[in-house]
Amino acid sequence: MFHKEYRLQEEIDELKRRTSDQNLALLPDYEQRVDVLKELSFIDEESRVQLKGRVACEVRLPLVYNELERNHI
Repeated sequence: MFHKEYRLQEEIDELKRRTSDQNLALLPDYEQRVDVLKELSFIDEESRVQLKGRVACEVRLPLVYNELERNHI
């Protein structure tokens, strides 16, 4: 019984941490990054990674920077 209560309290603490002011302050930056990925077609409207996004993950930054330069972002 004590173990269940302890685990529940851990889950509550984790949820509180996730919704802290500090994390919520990062939300606009996250949303902007997602918008850029959508605009460049790395992810679709439902935020699923597209083939282009998978290739970019493998190639890493050069492809992303090239795409950003080409689109003047």
